[in-house]
Amino acid sequence: MKSFSALFISLFIFIPVFANPDKPGDIKVQMTGMKNDKGFVVVGLYKQSDGFPFDAAKAYKGAKAKVKNGKAVVSFKNIPAGTYAIAVLHDEDDNMKMARKVTGLPDEEYGFSNDAKAIFGPPNFDKASFEHKEQQVIHIQMKL
Repeated sequence: MKSFSALFISLFIFIPVFANPDKPGDIKVQMTGMKNDKGFVVVGLYKQSDGFPFDAAKAYKGAKAKVKNGKAVVSFKNIPAGTYAIAVLHDEDDNMKMARKVTGLPDEEYGFSNDAKAIFGPPNFDKASFEHKEQQVIHIQMKL
């Protein structure tokens, strides 16, 4: 009976050791606040600061979705645990570039994970980054 109790207790002690912290999980990104349904949202998932948020070629993954009723959703499947940041552009004219006003300010909505603020330029990777460990939903409120 003692050996059974010892085995039972040791299972609870060692289960976390055998759990796989690097098990991939999905990241679902829900975006709200678009002023119209023109074009698409373009979403970049970044694993590092290099390229964040403007260089889509350096994104770990990218996705594109149609806007409906001022909202859009994309899902990134089987993403390994780690630190990530998300950048989103509401690309109304579908040219894969941010439209800008004469002043140089954005003329299309944008957003970042953590709803990181763009003050005199985009936020850095650290401000937008989050830890991904398992399935999760990231909400981003788009801004102009």
